[in-house]
Amino acid sequence: MAKVNADEQIKRLEAKIKLIKERAEKKKARKNPSVKFMAAALRSIDKALNAAEEPAIRKALDEARGTVSSCLALCGVKQGTSRGTLTLRLRAQGSAVPNTQDLLTFMKGNPGSRSEQISAALGSDAATLRTAMQKLIDAGKVRTEGQRRGRKYFSLV
Repeated sequence: MAKVNADEQIKRLEAKIKLIKERAEKKKARKNPSVKFMAAALRSIDKALNAAEEPAIRKALDEARGTVSSCLALCGVKQGTSRGTLTLRLRAQGSAVPNTQDLLTFMKGNPGSRSEQISAALGSDAATLRTAMQKLIDAGKVRTEGQRRGRKYFSLV
C-alpha cells in the first residue's frame, strides 16, 4: 500500500468536513417546525387540486402551492422527483443575496431578463434572487411579464 502524502490527506479531511457540515445543515432544516407545517400544507393543497373542478379554484390553489413551495425553498427544502415528496437541499456555495441596486442596474442594461439569467450574472441562486426581486416588485421599481420560468423582469426606475 502506497503512502498518502500530506496534501492528499488534507483534501480527504476537507471533503469529510464538508459532508459533516452538510449533514448538520440538513438536520437543522428537518427540525424546523415551520417546515413540517408547510410540507403538510403543500400536501393538503395537492389533495385539493386533485379534487377541484372549477378553473378559478384550481388557479387559486396552484398560486397558493407556488407560494408555499417558495417558502419551503427559502427554508432549504425543495420538491422531490415525484409529486408529494420533499427533499432537503443546501444553498449553492458562495450564493450571496444580491444588492437591490445591482439588480436594478442589471435589469436596466438587460431588459426582459429571466431569473436564471439574472442569478447567473450576479452569482446568486434563484431562491435568493426571488426574495430581493419581490421587494423591488412590491416597491414598484420592477414590473414583470409572463409566468413561472417564462417570467421576464423590467426595470421601471
